Amino acid sequence: MSANELYNKIILDLSSNVYFSVFKFRKRDDCFISQKKGFKRDVMLRHWIEPGELVVYPIYGIRYDALLNWFKKYSFKSLQDQKDNYSFGFAGTMLGCKENYYKFKLDGSNFKIVWEILLADIINCLNTTYSNYKTLELAYKNEIEPILSGEAELPTVGIDWAFIDLTLCKIVAPHNYMQFKKIMMQRIEYMHSKDEPNLAHYYDRLDEILEYMESLTLEELEKCKL
Repeated sequence: MSANELYNKIILDLSSNVYFSVFKFRKRDDCFISQKKGFKRDVMLRHWIEPGELVVYPIYGIRYDALLNWFKKYSFKSLQDQKDNYSFGFAGTMLGCKENYYKFKLDGSNFKIVWEILLADIINCLNTTYSNYKTLELAYKNEIEPILSGEAELPTVGIDWAFIDLTLCKIVAPHNYMQFKKIMMQRIEYMHSKDEPNLAHYYDRLDEILEYMESLTLEELEKCKL
């Protein structure tokens, strides 16, 4: 069996499973998507070939338009890239799985064993992301509260997450926004001192960007379209 045939069988078997009846498969980026107005969850199946094996690496995403679409006037990314971006993304081990990589032998000898593990892990991870992020309030509880309590730290690379988290805090807990913003700005200054390349696109306009976001109501954030 060729790697393409093997991968196509994986996609077909997932598509045929009753759990995925509410998902649509988007071929251009190998992504199973379930969405409703303003909210999307998905699993992207990154994959590649290694000697004698097809490796599948699922990435799980949650997207809230209200946290992302307002930023379009500042983003250097294409509109398509912005539409495909997620608010919160996870690898399997971040969600309790033992493994991120599922290795199918090209001769098909381990297909059944690996397939059953992959299917169970994908379903468990999709259920976990949904139960923990199906509302903005839950997203705040899982993303922002651990930062405010000192139980978790902010990342040190990238920058999109900073605007997402600030928007989330502003929507759900405006009474904590200034405290969270202070923590965030300290991390941004640290990243700037380390020449984080993604931050360089926005650093000189941070005040303008945040003032714009802070001026928007939840209704206005939800109405922003890409």
